[in-house]
Amino acid sequence: MPRYGVQFSLTQCSAVITGASSGLGAEFASQIAPWANCLVLAARREGALQSTRDAVLAINPGVRVVCVPCDLATSAGRDLLLEHLDVQE
Repeated sequence: MPRYGVQFSLTQCSAVITGASSGLGAEFASQIAPWANCLVLAARREGALQSTRDAVLAINPGVRVVCVPCDLATSAGRDLLLEHLDVQE
């Protein structure tokens, strides 16, 4: 049994990664990149976000990467991110 009782496959996954411009967010993007089908990367710093995008594409050129420069601490930033997701209520 998996360590935390939950097991799922990352193969052909889609993921939203916040704080993706540096630190843990950028590391998560790099770790998931080999298996992902689509990654939505969100962070405030657009230039650094593009660097993460480039790193992800170097790992997996076939992954779809959507960069959303936004500040999730604001309502406008959250709305902007949601506009890029296929979210159903």
